[in-house]
Amino acid sequence: MRNLNLKLYLLIVLTLSIFSCDEDNEADPLFEENPTARLEAQESELRDLLTSSEYGWKTTYFTDDSELGGWTFIFDFEDSKRVTMVSDYSDDTYIPNTSEYDIIVGSTIKLSFSTKNYIHNLSDSDTYPDQDLRGQGYKGDFEFLYYGQEGDELVFRSNRLQKEVRFVRADQEDWQEITENREILSLLNQSVYSRLILRESGSEEIFDYSFNTARRYATVTNPEVFNREISFGVGLRPNSIIISPGIEVDGELITELTYDADNNRFVSSITENPAVEIVFSNQPFVISDDYLQFEDYAQYGYIGDFNGATNTEPTSSAFLETFLDVQNNLFENEGVILTRIYITIDAATPYIYFILENQNGNDLSEPLFFNYTVSNADKKIIFTSLGWNNDEYADYLQPITDMFIHSDGLYFENIDQSFQGYPKFTLTSSQDPIYRVTFLGFL
Repeated sequence: MRNLNLKLYLLIVLTLSIFSCDEDNEADPLFEENPTARLEAQESELRDLLTSSEYGWKTTYFTDDSELGGWTFIFDFEDSKRVTMVSDYSDDTYIPNTSEYDIIVGSTIKLSFSTKNYIHNLSDSDTYPDQDLRGQGYKGDFEFLYYGQEGDELVFRSNRLQKEVRFVRADQEDWQEITENREILSLLNQSVYSRLILRESGSEEIFDYSFNTARRYATVTNPEVFNREISFGVGLRPNSIIISPGIEVDGELITELTYDADNNRFVSSITENPAVEIVFSNQPFVISDDYLQFEDYAQYGYIGDFNGATNTEPTSSAFLETFLDVQNNLFENEGVILTRIYITIDAATPYIYFILENQNGNDLSEPLFFNYTVSNADKKIIFTSLGWNNDEYADYLQPITDMFIHSDGLYFENIDQSFQGYPKFTLTSSQDPIYRVTFLGFL
């Protein structure tokens, strides 16, 4: 009986200690505040933050850095509904445009750009950088989940692909200087001869790489040289580029390269030998004796689609754009389709053969005959026109033939790559080296 009374006493004391509290102490807010109240408080916090910055917020949005780069936006959240933005998406998006936004409270807090503005260019599936992303667009979003503050930054994730997006406070100069971003874009595409140099632990690795302007994406084209795959998306700044994913060198993750105008390069630091460097040239970095191999092959083919696969790397975007313009003009004006280009040299008279057909599949191909000489002095190949067999479509094809038929000649390179067993070579205009085209060699 005595033990029972003791146990009862202890139980009463324990119960009183749990439920008693000091009048001056508040209950733990974790248990007092319900989830709805917490979300509403977070919604109010975000709305206040968005409108608190005098010159708004800026971000560089990498929609999918496995194949696309970044686009910069500056937002001025004028009140609880209206937002004005500019972007470096195109020259047209430098003009401030106002639309509506909303903050949606659901299972989490979502910032939604609810009426159309520049950011919707990245989420529209009918707007895409190239045919390979047709139906996917730029894989962007116009709704972002709010994850709170980290220092002075607002942290979001895109609603669809869950890509992190950070807003930082903008200043007055940002609204003016964003127009310089696309000038940086043109610098990245100023030459078909570009190299990425990495300096790590006292050694130097030099890669050839190509830059896709429409995607804002760079890819190393000879990864086998150092057994290192490198590719990254590019975001633009007035005097630098942001790269994502970053490149790790000696344990340091490099995410920004500054333009060094004195030396026409992008560098991780303005030093003699920076850890990461992108350099440019108006001619091959090493003008070798590759041009002597030109006669080793009977025919060269520029082929976009071959045995069910497509590969034109490292053909320059300038040539690709010219080829596409010629294709469109031929089709729109004559109903003629241009598919491939062959250069045949083991013939009585060498010729450039443009593979043309009409919509019924009838062959309308046009040969342009030429002579060529190999210049030992400057290691170039020079084509001289002997005229067309039939010049019906010559005017349409001239933007391409002007590249091949020029007194300044062409650089011919064996790039030590192959495609489906066929070696790859490039011809580059010496007169205007932004034009570089990749051919497969056929014996």
